[in-house]
Amino acid sequence: MILEVNVEGAAKLPAYIKKGSLVPREYQLNIYLSALQGNTLVVLPTGLGKTIIAALVAAKRFEQYPDEKIVVLAPTRPLAEQHASTFGSLIEADELRVLTGETSPDARKWHWNHSQFIFMTPQALENDLRDDRYDLTDVSFMVFDEAHHAVGDYPYVYIASRYVHEAKHPLILGLTASPGYNKEHLEEILSNLHIKKVEARDERSADVAAYVKGITEKRVVLELPAEILQVGRLLDQISEKYIERLSALGIRFRVSNVPIKYLLDIQDKLRKKIESGSADSTDFQAYGLLNNIIRVKHAKLLVEVEGVSSALSYMDEMEDAVAQVGSTRSLKMLVSDWNEAKNKLLELRRSGLEHPKVPALLSVVSEELSNAGSKVLVFTHYRETARVLSSILGSVKGARPAPFLGQARKGVEKGMSQRDQMRVLDDFRSGLINVLVATQVAEEGLDIENCDLVVFYDNVPSAIRLIQRRGRTGRKKEGKIVVLMAKGTADETYHWISLKRKGTMGRLISASDGELMISEGGSQAPFAPDDGKKTKINKGLLDFTEEMSSGAVILDHRLEGSRLSQALKGLGVTYSLKDLGGNYVKVKDVVVRVMACSEVADLLSSGGLFEEAIFMKTLGKPIFIVEGIPPLLNSDEPGPRSSLLSIAVKYGVPFLPSSGPQDSASYIAAWAMRNE
Repeated sequence: MILEVNVEGAAKLPAYIKKGSLVPREYQLNIYLSALQGNTLVVLPTGLGKTIIAALVAAKRFEQYPDEKIVVLAPTRPLAEQHASTFGSLIEADELRVLTGETSPDARKWHWNHSQFIFMTPQALENDLRDDRYDLTDVSFMVFDEAHHAVGDYPYVYIASRYVHEAKHPLILGLTASPGYNKEHLEEILSNLHIKKVEARDERSADVAAYVKGITEKRVVLELPAEILQVGRLLDQISEKYIERLSALGIRFRVSNVPIKYLLDIQDKLRKKIESGSADSTDFQAYGLLNNIIRVKHAKLLVEVEGVSSALSYMDEMEDAVAQVGSTRSLKMLVSDWNEAKNKLLELRRSGLEHPKVPALLSVVSEELSNAGSKVLVFTHYRETARVLSSILGSVKGARPAPFLGQARKGVEKGMSQRDQMRVLDDFRSGLINVLVATQVAEEGLDIENCDLVVFYDNVPSAIRLIQRRGRTGRKKEGKIVVLMAKGTADETYHWISLKRKGTMGRLISASDGELMISEGGSQAPFAPDDGKKTKINKGLLDFTEEMSSGAVILDHRLEGSRLSQALKGLGVTYSLKDLGGNYVKVKDVVVRVMACSEVADLLSSGGLFEEAIFMKTLGKPIFIVEGIPPLLNSDEPGPRSSLLSIAVKYGVPFLPSSGPQDSASYIAAWAMRNE
């Protein structure tokens, strides 16, 4: 492996780098030199050589501490083996060993004691440390690949804590394409990995721009046919029926657009109550109904976003579960209730209607393959969709497609073996396969041949996954991305959410708020003393727009284009869009409902304002902003005032007066600024 550019940098390479194997790129050399100074998080888009940087640091640490070990952690065995292969091609070292859960504990202990470079999955290392098979005293350098996983109870957290307290000469390097889109997540990663410095670059950074090519991106928004919309309505009717039954049991919320997160929160509370032994028969009924609502919503998402075959596969999976001993009464009820919707889907499959995305996909792939030697990567979230699309793409002239799936078993469904994964990737590199239809496994880390065209068959509301998908093209030569979206569905919403979060992540890394201190420009940042207080960020030349973070403000997508949204933009407030279940604005844990005075009057008359207050409390701390004075309050009638007082006192929902959208936006901006 020989990389180009910066010949004078070769003189600065560690002694253990194989002669002629590597001439680092400018940004790799800059980050390598910086990372030697202290624990560092490297934020670099997919395909730009984060592993090269890790290998450079590892070689230098091996030169400094030849009797100590280098440990590289990666979430999966294929990634660990890939890193071992890269290190082996670059570094003069005798003992490079891959240790995973498939290696016996005794064998892991022996190899640990007899190896200099060790590549592991974090679960295996955590288990060995907890069982006192060995310790981390003699580890001089530890790499945490895909470092955005270092949150909650993921093994990285425990391992990092043990490492910094046990090692004689500890040094940590975290690698990620994206640390997440909110400040809390980034701070948790930095704290858990004991990191005091961030080296961040994107394609626009001064020392990176010369090494990336342009990407042409096209969005294709497709109307759903009436037949698929009809199935969606049938599924909605089932959800509404279950919601009405929940209401009779005392769990009341709006019939339409109930956020999944809200359903999951209630489900979790009921589950804990059941596990504690304090649940009654009503709790068990409610728990079953909530499960069914979530299942129906998932089926609808599959119909609208993925296609007929994926939805039918999920329904078949539920029917198989019913046939098992001990299946629940609620699941049996669901399978019976959605029978009409399933029959409609079966009719659609027999008629050859899968999803409008399919002909669009066939068209763009066919056009690309008209160029000799082109390679295409199609991303989808679901395995069944990957299999179906791979089969359908076989009809395209010149296409040699194959699915590429994860290893893990999901329910009764087996994943691909590692051997099969490696065979498919080798065939894709050689050109034997020229269209790869992949699930999330192809997003994270694996060395996949750079592609001429990347197609997003579906969209995910994740900045991390968006960046990883985009990184599969536009590296060695100009690339193309085609994003397929079903209009008016979660698909479209997820696309815009991921873009917003990607933008927020860039501003997060660039923003200086007294805790994250910036080194302007591409030179290395001064390293902070380990005082537990400050993290230095070297952002290269990441763009910074002086706006309030969109992570703080969330608008329900129905408000996009409204006078309120325009007023917020005018005040410099950026926001993300989400389905909040109604015309709400969320700022941290506060939920705001902005209403015209006439709307308040109507809701007071109908009693709907009480329902509004109750529902908003399920989303957070509610506030009503009322534009103008409701006509009912101009009279001497005590009823309206009594209702408003009852809502304010009994339900704890304050009312704030507003002169109009500009005034309302000012309230929201002030609260957002306070929470920045």
